[in-house]
Amino acid sequence: MRILMTIVALSATLALSGCPTDSTTGGGGGDLACAVDTTTRVTCTANPDVRLLTALQTLQAMKASFETQFATVTWMGGIAGTAIDRDGKIMDKGPMIGTAPFVMEMGSGWTGNFCTGQGATDNTLNYDTTDGKCTALRDCGPGACETTPLYVFPVVDSPAAIQAAFPGDPAGTLYNLMLVLGNGAVWTVTRLAITGLTAETKSVDANTGAVIP
Repeated sequence: MRILMTIVALSATLALSGCPTDSTTGGGGGDLACAVDTTTRVTCTANPDVRLLTALQTLQAMKASFETQFATVTWMGGIAGTAIDRDGKIMDKGPMIGTAPFVMEMGSGWTGNFCTGQGATDNTLNYDTTDGKCTALRDCGPGACETTPLYVFPVVDSPAAIQAAFPGDPAGTLYNLMLVLGNGAVWTVTRLAITGLTAETKSVDANTGAVIP
C-alpha cells in the first residue's frame, strides 16, 4: 500500500490534482479520453519513461507526451513533488513510513497540469508520475486555457533548488517541492522529518536560484 501525501491546496486554475495512481493504467499508452470522474486515471499518452526525473525533465517529458495527441499544449504554471530525493529526482519506490504494524509506502513523484484547446473545447490535462508510473486524467470542463497565461518552464530545476535551500543535508534526505508561477517564481522546498532531520521549509527564487529570506 502506498500513499501520495497531500502537498498543498492551490487556486482553482492551477490545482495540482494528482492522486495515487492506483486505478486504470493500461499498457503502452493511447488516446486520452475525457474522464468520467476525477478518480479514473489512465496510462499517459505515448507512455513516456518518467522514472528518476527532475522537475524540469518531467515537464519536458509530459509536454512531449501530450503533444502526441493534442495540437496545442500549454503548461498551467505549476508542479509539485512528493518525497523527492536529494538529487532532485523521484525514486523508483517511495520510503516506508509509520510504525509497525501500520507501515505503508509514501509515493515519490511529480504532479501538475497542462491544458489544451480554447473556449468550450478546452481541457485540463493532469499527470502523475508516482514511483515512475505515468498516469493522466483529462478534465473536459471548459475554462482552463483561456485564463492561463503563457508560462515558460523554470530556469532553476529541482536539484539546484534543493541544494540552495539545504546545502548541508546528508544523502538520503527527502523533500516536498512546489512551484506555482501564478503566485510568483518561487520554489517552496520542504525537508521531510521522516529521514531523522527536523522538518523545515525554505523558498528559492526559480529564476536565480537564490534563497529568499
